[in-house]
Amino acid sequence: MPAYFRQLIDPSSTAMTYLLADPVSRRALLIDPHPAHETLIDALLAERGFELCHVLHTHSHLLPVDRLLPARPLTTETRVHFGAESLRAIATPGHTTHCASFLWRDRLFCGDALEICGAPGAPASPREPCSDPGLLFDSLRRRILTLPDETLLFPGHAHDGRTVSTVAEERRRNPCLATGARDAFVAAHAAARPPEHRHATAQAVSMDSLTHPRKESS
Repeated sequence: MPAYFRQLIDPSSTAMTYLLADPVSRRALLIDPHPAHETLIDALLAERGFELCHVLHTHSHLLPVDRLLPARPLTTETRVHFGAESLRAIATPGHTTHCASFLWRDRLFCGDALEICGAPGAPASPREPCSDPGLLFDSLRRRILTLPDETLLFPGHAHDGRTVSTVAEERRRNPCLATGARDAFVAAHAAARPPEHRHATAQAVSMDSLTHPRKESS
């Protein structure tokens, strides 16, 4: 029986939520849940009889404190299990100091580390500047684009209606990575940052806060 996978998109923000589940054990997890999807997620879980056992975040700017606890350490070797399925955490800092991506089967959930054919805070996408463009470049070149060509990349936001890319396509078409020059990438991000962000200190959240088990209702 194939694993369950559902991608949800919030039209107003283009933010995407991912629901994964093992259909045999009926254990499920969420990646980057958006508040707009809460009712739909509850309905999908009830309809399929899934038990939500993990909620994962690829990154955090300012998560409420009660969302951060309890948490367990997340490292590049962390595996998160849900029934017979599991995914692996990969540290991909840059957009925020402690971003993580999650590799599951043939797909990587990379949050805001990557924008399809662009990168957060680049000239083509000034929506949300990253905290450290140099780290972001390193994460993209060394940890994301080194995956097999056919790896599917699922970002945190849709871009021009697109919701998925591949490693091969981003290597070939992403203008922010075409030259392979780290200095140029950093300079482009610095130029694109709004003035109020250029000297701001990034809000760092430990990677420990990016994954936590589902809280039991009292």
